[in-house]
Amino acid sequence: MGIFDDIPMEGEAAPAGLFDDIPMDVEAVPPSPAAGARGAAEDAKGQRQTAETVGGLKYASGIAQKAAQGITSNWGDEIAATLGAVGAKLPWGSGKSRAEILRDIRGDEQRFTEQNPNTALGAEVAGAVAGGVNAGNAAMRAAPWLLGRAPGIVRTAVGTGLISAPGGAANAVGRMEGKLDPGEVAVEAGKGAAIAGGLGAVTGGAGQAVGNVVGPWLGPVARRLHQLGVQLTPGEMLGGLYKRAEDAATSTPFVGQMIRNRQAEGIESLNRAAYNEALAPLGKRYQDMFRRGNAEVGNESIEDMTAILGRRYDTVVPRLRANYDPDLHRDLAALAQGLPVSARPLLQDAVRRYLRPVIDTTTGDIEGRGIQTAIQGLRNEGNRLLRSQADPYHYEAGEAMLALRERLLDAAGRHSLPKDVNAFRNIDNAYARFAIVRDAAGRVGADMGEFTPAQLHNATRTADRSAGKGATARGTGRMQNLSGPAKSVMTRRVSDSGTPERAALVGAILAPSIALKTLPGLAGLAGLYTRTGNAAFRSIGNAGYDTRLALRRAIRAALPGAGTGVGQGGADLFSMSNNP
Repeated sequence: MGIFDDIPMEGEAAPAGLFDDIPMDVEAVPPSPAAGARGAAEDAKGQRQTAETVGGLKYASGIAQKAAQGITSNWGDEIAATLGAVGAKLPWGSGKSRAEILRDIRGDEQRFTEQNPNTALGAEVAGAVAGGVNAGNAAMRAAPWLLGRAPGIVRTAVGTGLISAPGGAANAVGRMEGKLDPGEVAVEAGKGAAIAGGLGAVTGGAGQAVGNVVGPWLGPVARRLHQLGVQLTPGEMLGGLYKRAEDAATSTPFVGQMIRNRQAEGIESLNRAAYNEALAPLGKRYQDMFRRGNAEVGNESIEDMTAILGRRYDTVVPRLRANYDPDLHRDLAALAQGLPVSARPLLQDAVRRYLRPVIDTTTGDIEGRGIQTAIQGLRNEGNRLLRSQADPYHYEAGEAMLALRERLLDAAGRHSLPKDVNAFRNIDNAYARFAIVRDAAGRVGADMGEFTPAQLHNATRTADRSAGKGATARGTGRMQNLSGPAKSVMTRRVSDSGTPERAALVGAILAPSIALKTLPGLAGLAGLYTRTGNAAFRSIGNAGYDTRLALRRAIRAALPGAGTGVGQGGADLFSMSNNP
């Protein structure tokens, strides 16, 4: 007997043994009533969860499908059907044709719309708005000239309308189904373009208007004048068409005189600002003297400034010392070597007349008064040669003399207290600025020394000694930070002879009833040009400048996309209402 002798072979009965108690055919054991109820509940819960998952996926898919239709101007189903037809041709594809796939897609979309009409509408409109925003921003990046050259509300509205119109046309055509007649396509495209363009234009224009009101009312140039203390009128603050309208309104009877009064006050404040700017290197103490308006504008203030600078020179100059040391000698030699041979005698003559007489021949020392005398002589001679047209080398000789003047100041810095040298340089800078103001006040047409923006700017240009007036051309000339903006903002654009006021006065005498009817409108305009009204306008227009400027920029940056989005979304809504 072997080890497997007890295993029954085919046809033999298995002997009773160890495994007799294990059933060969497993019999189902009936569950208890409680276990059966629990299992049925779990099955129902699982089926419910599965149904909810499937329903949620279909719902999300329906929203995505409607949003895609809006984004693509109702061409999403066409695009999806085309891509699906390509995939259907692959070995593992469904084999359906494009028409069959398109029919299935539109059927799913129709069922979702019937089951969830509000959700479908909202998703498609939101998609249209989003697509319009992207298209509008892309169009503006591709063609920045469309609004970049468009000042004001009108051109902004036109620009956003033109950008919005193509999207509205595409949206309307994309909603059409079946065999399309070219005439019907043209009509629907025209409707969609008109609606989208109109809504886009309204949105763009309204947004521009809101940005204008919300943002600061002063442009950057006008604000620079405001910060320097120049009192601007509303038209000067706003600029552009507003400025021209204000200048034209100076011919309005009686109100025109109020406008001219405020403009005259602005000219007076410009003169004070020029005085302040000229004395700025001396410190705030001297600026405040003119800012408070204690002195009269014109000849009296020019005389006061002359006296101030004279006193400051008298205080600082005696404390200065210099020496004809090796450094100054080397500087002079280098300047002479840098000149053409024919121009060197001019520099040598200037040294003989202005520098050598003030040098102590024993010690080489130069007293403060001697420094001032030499500096003034070199400056005047250098400026004369810079303006000279007699010889092409005169300009180079003039530059060398001005450079020697600076080297002499450097020598004073080596032998004097630094604070005294700095004080002298500040006085010298203030004097150069004052020379421009004095020139403007002395020009023909300056009434009692009170100059206009144009006269100040011309004086600034005259003082520019750079080659070809390069500093003026670059906008960096001395005092040009004030004269340039003033000439740009405050110059009158429309002339006035006073004839309209005389005619209005005669008309009021002959027809008083008509004159009385015009008083309410004139009173409203006049209120803006009272001293109080003008001051309030300046205060409100400049309040919170940086914050309001950032807000305006954000609004304007969003206008192309917002206008196009609203236009395309409105066109899509109109198409759905007419083609449900």
